[in-house]
Amino acid sequence: MTENDIPLVTFFKRMLDPMIILGLLYLIIVYEGELFTGSYLLLMILTFFISSYVYDQIELYRTQYAGNRLAYVGDILFGWAIIVVILMLIGQASGLRYEFSDRIILLWATLAPLALLLSRITAYGLVFNTRKADVIRSAVIIGSNDPGGALLQRIQSHRNPAVEMLGFFDDRDQSVRPAGLDCAYLGAFGEVGPYLSSHKIKTIFICLPMSATPRTLTLLDVIRDSTASVYFIPDIYTFDLMQARLDHVGGIPVIGVCETPFMGFSSVVKRGSDIILALIIQIILLPLMLMIAIGIKLSSPGPVIFSQRRYGLNGEEIIVYKFRSMTVCEDGPVVAQAKKN
Repeated sequence: MTENDIPLVTFFKRMLDPMIILGLLYLIIVYEGELFTGSYLLLMILTFFISSYVYDQIELYRTQYAGNRLAYVGDILFGWAIIVVILMLIGQASGLRYEFSDRIILLWATLAPLALLLSRITAYGLVFNTRKADVIRSAVIIGSNDPGGALLQRIQSHRNPAVEMLGFFDDRDQSVRPAGLDCAYLGAFGEVGPYLSSHKIKTIFICLPMSATPRTLTLLDVIRDSTASVYFIPDIYTFDLMQARLDHVGGIPVIGVCETPFMGFSSVVKRGSDIILALIIQIILLPLMLMIAIGIKLSSPGPVIFSQRRYGLNGEEIIVYKFRSMTVCEDGPVVAQAKKN
């Protein structure tokens, strides 16, 4: 399988994962002879949304594509640990944790990641590793540029048996083709139509600028008449946007060029680390900080702590506190920069 099989990937991440988790909980409740109460129903609803979001955020399929099975197992376990912690915090804060059987919850927490892993192995065996000729997806690339080369390298590096890249089309001189586009040259754009008809191509990757030139419009008319799946590969490499990613805003696809990391669940993690980790570290370092404070006070006149204005998230002004290491300089409208001696 490749990343162009987006519907199947979306199905696993958005629906199948949560349904396996919820189905397992229901089976354990029935097996243990426990009464299925409204509290368990609420737990299922919370788990559905939390698990769907968490496994989507940590990109489970990244490690599966790369062939790293151990890292793939780590993704599943890490995601499930996050889900369990969130549910525990919600249960403790709301008092719901006392509504459940400890044995059922323990069995569920233990067996759920195993069930998820088993479903992935089964899916991989049925879909990803199949080598039957009738399911191999023949593919071509239209356009010889960096996105096409990156796409080809990505498919080849994933050791993907379900995609057969036959080559690429382009009107330009192929002596300057990208180094990564290491596949057969199939001809100019005018030969796309006959080739699609004679070779029964199943997948087409368009690596061209999205401009309404006559050449592009003619090409799209030809492709539209075929039954192949067509995917447009945006040139995110034009401006060296190596961390760009595709997203949606109100249903409109957009490319994220530079995105703050403090959004969604990441903001919760950041705020939690600010408070919890910083507090723990400060307590551990308290004796050392007291010694530093005494040394500063004995070595020069002035306050121990130096404060300075900085700008943080969303451009908000914040005050940063540091141990003073130089002579006193008030942080006023005009700040004199440090000089020798």
